[in-house]
Amino acid sequence: MIFDTTVMTGPKFKDFSDALTDHGVAIENLDEYTIQDMAPSPLWSLLQEEISGTHPHLESTPSKGSVFEDLFAGQFHLSFPVRYQLEACLSNGYLKEHNITSDFLEKLTAMESNRAVYILEKVVDKQHVYYDPMEIFGIRIKDLVKKVPSYCTLQRSVVITPTMMHVASPNMETSNRIIRKHAADGDRFIRVKFSDEKTEGQLRNMPNGRAEAAFDRVRRAMKYGIVVAGRYYEFLAFGNSQFREHGAYFYAPTSSKSADDIRISLGNFDHIKTVAKFGARLGQCFSTTRAMRDNVKVITIPDITRNDYTFTDGVGKISQFLAQMAAQELGLARAFDDPPSLFQFRLGGCKGVLALDPKITGPEVHIRPSQMKFVAPYTGLEIIRSSSLATPFFNRQIIVVLSYLGVPDSVVIRKQQEMINDYETAMVDEGVALQKLRKHIDMNQTTLTIAGMVLDGFMKSQDPFVMSLLKLWRTCTIKNLKEKARIAIDDGAFVLGCVDETATLQGHMNDVQLCATNEEKLATLPEIFLQVDDTSRKGHYKIITGVCVLARNPSLHPGDLRVVRAVDVPGLHHLKNVVVLPQNGDRDLANMCSGGDLDGDDYMVLWDPDLIPETINMPAMDFTAEKPVETDDPITAAHIGEFFVNYMKNDTLGQIAHAHLAHADLQADGINDDKCLALAELHSKAVDFPKSGLPAEMARELRPHKYPHFMEKKHLPENKIYHSRKVLGILYDQVQLADFKVSRGRTKCM
Repeated sequence: MIFDTTVMTGPKFKDFSDALTDHGVAIENLDEYTIQDMAPSPLWSLLQEEISGTHPHLESTPSKGSVFEDLFAGQFHLSFPVRYQLEACLSNGYLKEHNITSDFLEKLTAMESNRAVYILEKVVDKQHVYYDPMEIFGIRIKDLVKKVPSYCTLQRSVVITPTMMHVASPNMETSNRIIRKHAADGDRFIRVKFSDEKTEGQLRNMPNGRAEAAFDRVRRAMKYGIVVAGRYYEFLAFGNSQFREHGAYFYAPTSSKSADDIRISLGNFDHIKTVAKFGARLGQCFSTTRAMRDNVKVITIPDITRNDYTFTDGVGKISQFLAQMAAQELGLARAFDDPPSLFQFRLGGCKGVLALDPKITGPEVHIRPSQMKFVAPYTGLEIIRSSSLATPFFNRQIIVVLSYLGVPDSVVIRKQQEMINDYETAMVDEGVALQKLRKHIDMNQTTLTIAGMVLDGFMKSQDPFVMSLLKLWRTCTIKNLKEKARIAIDDGAFVLGCVDETATLQGHMNDVQLCATNEEKLATLPEIFLQVDDTSRKGHYKIITGVCVLARNPSLHPGDLRVVRAVDVPGLHHLKNVVVLPQNGDRDLANMCSGGDLDGDDYMVLWDPDLIPETINMPAMDFTAEKPVETDDPITAAHIGEFFVNYMKNDTLGQIAHAHLAHADLQADGINDDKCLALAELHSKAVDFPKSGLPAEMARELRPHKYPHFMEKKHLPENKIYHSRKVLGILYDQVQLADFKVSRGRTKCM
């Protein structure tokens, strides 16, 4: 870098030099200095790489005539687990490649593989830079045996940024169908994620093609593959949630098996003519699941359709016996006495949920056509998750919809203040702590684990670890309140949905819900059934009755929130911790809730009387998707890879949601403003983009010119920010962030 005199004496240079000093980089004034070319690292001449035998044309070698070619006659061969972990140390900067010597590699090669891997993993865990690599051999070796459950795998992964490649230590995670089938080649699968340079967020497209070089890097990786730790990997496929995070699986081919061979073995996809949907169906096989050991008998039953709506979209049935076996496989308590009522599953090319049906006997499942996506040779039942009760939490979108529909802002503001007060009291009152931990249950049920520690007396004894956990729980909760308005609703449930197989529940009828007064609508509300855990009495359940709000995230349209009536139906008492929706009516409730279905969507049910809107059931949005672009050509990995890059460049879901939130706060009509309604439709299109292949393009006139202060657009000039006086602005100002400090002290003996 070259600075002229004006810059050298200015405040920016002082900030620059101070920042360097903070990182231990001193600036010296020298009259003379020399520039020395960087010498090539000797490491790559010392290592014998796998790629030199499999793909020699891709091998990275020192330039011709390098002095290192004469210095090192022999090369060192490291087993792949050791070579991979060495790459993790090098790519993250914990070991410096120019400091690696032949003595270091010789000692590493002479060690037992598992001991060498242990030491190198500890280097990554410590996140400490070793300038002298020989120092790592002083790391104390403890337990070398890693206990990996049968349903898990040690998954390797790499994050690729525009200029770097960061290799991670293998991480234990739930496996999938493909990893289990090819367990012998488990180390040949790798997760790849494309990220920004800080590895903190996604790559973003920029005007005038300024980000094109970064996306070209992604395109080359998808088309030509990547080299990690001297091993060549080629694109395989991506799981559906992985895809949304700009990630994919790559596979290191062998002489007898390629990524294409694996894709062909997954099933028959010839009927799929859309590239996006083709990729999504491949992704079904990569869902993290637990495989059932029992063989299942599959019976096909019809869907229930009416007015072009499928009321049973994604939901089938499972026998009591298989539900018990699945609960046991998941390691749930009371697996045989009280198994879950609903399971999200994969079975060959089928997906969705299976609801408990006591009338079915033996190892039997009933599958509907809406659940059959493709024909697959694998026919084993795999479980993703089971139904359970979680606490519903508001977000900013739900709050602005409720505010527009007539729920007083003071109600939401009061609930947030009560939550802040309760969490502060929970730090000193064991009873309040237990109540909130048991009631505000997260999806992983971690709060219940902490509650167990409190019950065991660790809070009473002021155990440092448990007190730190409680403080972290409160700090995270307060942070989520500030940034997301994540207010817990005690009189509510967040559960999976299924259909009423008894046809008892009353459905939505257009003639009495679209053109009627509020009183008439209340008298003819659609019905649901909901039976949930009674958190005050372990092992007991309570049936919810009365007027409720039914919603699904995200809710942006005034018609996304549905007012329903919860009723007691004896024929549905076997269904617990799920919301049962009617199969009757003109339109299914799931579709009316933000275009949802029953193949694994979670629904929020609120029976707090203060949260019932004044305006009842505004017309729901039409979520009919556009017809996707189809191709008659055979779909190949090249097509899928190109769509992957296209999705990364045109993924505007977050931008649309932010624009909607800004307009909803600024415009007088709130979410019913024309811009908000247009953005709600655009948001639905963006949600469908991964399967339709049709990007949602936000027009210039829909982009906000000003943002409320609670959205924290700190990079914008002051004239682009205004102080919001509406409910979200008040909620934001009400919260003061809490500092997290680790509790220290001695643990008392129990």
